[in-house]
Amino acid sequence: MNSFFLTNIPKDILFSIKTIDFDAPTKECKHEIDQLLQKTVLLGGKRLRPLLTLLVGKLFDIDIDQLRDHAKSIEFIHAASLAHDDVVDKAEMRRGKPSINNIAGNKKAVLAGDYLLSNVIVTLSEKGNLDVLKKTATVISLLAEGEWIQHEATVTKKYTKEIITKIALNKTASVMSWCCVTPAMLAGVDNVVLGWCDLFGEKLGIAFQQIDDTLDFSDNKQKDYLLDLDNGIANSVLFYWMESNPDLKNDFQQNSIDNLENYPGLSEAILKVKTESEQLLLECHSILDMICDYLIEHNFDNKNVNKSKKALKSIVDFIGARSF
Repeated sequence: MNSFFLTNIPKDILFSIKTIDFDAPTKECKHEIDQLLQKTVLLGGKRLRPLLTLLVGKLFDIDIDQLRDHAKSIEFIHAASLAHDDVVDKAEMRRGKPSINNIAGNKKAVLAGDYLLSNVIVTLSEKGNLDVLKKTATVISLLAEGEWIQHEATVTKKYTKEIITKIALNKTASVMSWCCVTPAMLAGVDNVVLGWCDLFGEKLGIAFQQIDDTLDFSDNKQKDYLLDLDNGIANSVLFYWMESNPDLKNDFQQNSIDNLENYPGLSEAILKVKTESEQLLLECHSILDMICDYLIEHNFDNKNVNKSKKALKSIVDFIGARSF
């Protein structure tokens, strides 16, 4: 993350992210599960989802310590989805390191992901907030449905804009929505604000996925993306590219792509996706303004709201400008 982004994040939030223990120990397995997770899906990363959770919590004036387990839980959910995805996609690498299934095999990779999800359910059920628990269960369900929809599309290789969007909504936006709605639930705000938070997270998540899609076709990743093509996986960039290039679409469906440079129109497809993501991020700024105006009108601390808004807007801008 760039230095400008970090300067807008409150120091107590940054400190909390650094001090959250993302270990997942289990005595019965002699820490084998945790060691596997720490080497793979819980290794590093931007911790963007815990960060977003804490920042939205700060916006609603929730004590950081009250949200530490929630921030850890959403990272566990994200990590579990990565473990399961790597098995389904037959991945060999994750973040430049051997993938969890590559190291431990499919069975242990699936079980490790399941363990993370069970850890989340136990942790949050102990918190006693049924609405948060329901939201969490819904997200886990959407992640599974999203992977199912994507798998079906890889078999038929018949993608539509609706399918591409549905996959992004289920697999990425649902998690971002959780990060924004959960702190609002804990703050006890009304359904109007909850709806705004949900929409903010949803649009942020779709934009995040779209930027990811454009990065898949950067110079250093095109070669790796051929592996996804072999598995029949298409993202928003490839969808628009195929729509403007019948030869590419036909070769994709026939599984006969061996060099993406043979097909014109990539830059136009990337631009179209970037334009869509920019519009979504502009809408995120507007929704955040509405939320903050509401909070100030309802006697939330003006200084805290404005400081938190600045930090959240920097996340929106970071997602739009990121290159990794």
